Amino acid sequence: MEKFKKYFPIFYIIFLISAFFYVRKVLNTDRLSVQTKTEEKSSEEVKPVDVTLKINGLKNQRIYEKRLENIKTFDDLLELLVKEDVFIYEKTEYTYGTQYDRINNETAPEGYIWKVFDDDKEITLNTKGYKLTDKHSYTLLLTKQ
Repeated sequence: MEKFKKYFPIFYIIFLISAFFYVRKVLNTDRLSVQTKTEEKSSEEVKPVDVTLKINGLKNQRIYEKRLENIKTFDDLLELLVKEDVFIYEKTEYTYGTQYDRINNETAPEGYIWKVFDDDKEITLNTKGYKLTDKHSYTLLLTKQ
């Protein structure tokens, strides 16, 4: 017991030093370098596109012809027509796609739904981000469900 009391301060100092370095190592924070992502430039060539939007409802049929750029989307076409005060629409966006509720003050009656077509291809659920194509006709058609 006498030997233990004699070496106790040495063991205690060694314990404190090792505990200090252990805690320091555990609490050590690594510096992370953060790089901001630069926006990739689109290599797509910007060209003018002539598009036609046809509205086929029960009450009215209208045709809009516009010249836009090929980087514009179907939503951009609709917003341009709204800005020109020639078109009114309401839409609801869900996680699975888009649903159009009212087109030019014509609400879809019970059992009907507005669908969007790119020529003959239905694109109703994928209109967000849908790029315009030259000499294509887009149709908003009121059809039975």
